[in-house]
Amino acid sequence: MSNHPRWLKLSLTGLLLFVVYLATAGLSADHQNVDTQAAGIAAWRLATHGDANLEAFEDFAWIDPLADGRVVANRYAGVVLSTAPFYLVLGTDAGPTVFPGAVAAAFWTSLAMIVLFLVLDQLVPSRTAALAVGLVAFGTATWTASADQPWTHGPAQLGIAVGMLGLATRRWWISGLGFGFSIAHRAQLAVIPLIVGLTEGWRQRNFRIVLGVGVGSAVGLAVLLAYNRWVFGSWSPFGGYQAYATRITDPGESQVFTGFPEALLGTLVSPQRGVFVLMPFLLLLIPGVVAGWRVAPSWAQTCALAGIGALVIQLWVNYFTGGFFFYGSRLTLETLTLCAPLLVLAWQQWTSQTRLRRVVFVVLAGYSVGSHALAAIGYWTPPGTGPWETFMLLDAWYAASLWRGVLTVVLVSAGVVYAVRLAWREQPASEVQQPV
Repeated sequence: MSNHPRWLKLSLTGLLLFVVYLATAGLSADHQNVDTQAAGIAAWRLATHGDANLEAFEDFAWIDPLADGRVVANRYAGVVLSTAPFYLVLGTDAGPTVFPGAVAAAFWTSLAMIVLFLVLDQLVPSRTAALAVGLVAFGTATWTASADQPWTHGPAQLGIAVGMLGLATRRWWISGLGFGFSIAHRAQLAVIPLIVGLTEGWRQRNFRIVLGVGVGSAVGLAVLLAYNRWVFGSWSPFGGYQAYATRITDPGESQVFTGFPEALLGTLVSPQRGVFVLMPFLLLLIPGVVAGWRVAPSWAQTCALAGIGALVIQLWVNYFTGGFFFYGSRLTLETLTLCAPLLVLAWQQWTSQTRLRRVVFVVLAGYSVGSHALAAIGYWTPPGTGPWETFMLLDAWYAASLWRGVLTVVLVSAGVVYAVRLAWREQPASEVQQPV
């Protein structure tokens, strides 16, 4: 395929991602999170009836009556609006099914990974960018959450990737529209264009950055506010999540001095949701952040800072476990996406520079891919399991049938052995492409 046009190769890669994602998506309502089921029901109603009236589903979780008697789902505007077209094409008037929502999740997430490749391709050789995106696509909850059910994360990752591509190519209004797309899916992500626009505008002494990012992201915010006014009768950006607004505006209700420390620690090292437990390859990238920072363009540095800010806000307003019926650390996906440019430079500038580091990284990456692959073939987190008592990989093994578990381990192990051989022979590549 080396002689084929680039757009064709990207399209075929995106199609392959979509097929794998859909083949391993959660297609059973019994094993779906109530958050995603509520989103699917709201999207079905909007697509087939043109309204948000869900009286027939009042007994379902996250579908409740408002003060004026109307019954609606408390899902964010973005996930309902971006899932509704798939119910329009694939759904029926008879009632909501899971399949159209799974198609939507697989589509938006595969598209997000293609755009993320375009972002990383601005910084490192295409081969390195492709491998990095492959790790994000299959070694993180991008596979087991974003692409599995209609969560907000897949489209949010797409919006973030578009926002970063706009920054990398100096198309500020495209950057703003991308970040605005994310805001419509998760209101707390408004902190991203706020940090990015102001920081980059100041660092480059360019008011057009502030204007472009600000105006573009305001479009997404306007969509969110208009939807909330229509469905919830309120202009609040939090819509059906008014408890979150209270936590932000009332210090006595926030988790800063209570749940936040545990949430931060649990996000890092808890056996159920800890990123260093589920994605240990990060341990071989973080030591290289300083070296990567030195060569990173300012937009990559700023996006990493925005990612940290987004994670702080997320842990401030919500708990780190993220619910049940999915595998992985879904609430860190937006931060991981924003930090991907800096982390890929950390790999190039530090991790890849010795054989030992390369080999250890490959082994840890193989563990991450293998564990998420095992989960993707049919694992979910049952309710009532504690984040400090449950090691998700063991549960994934017990939940998978014996033959599927053995086949996954054999295939991943063979891939790791092959990758280790390549990593041992490979020469370090410390040359950084000139950022666009």
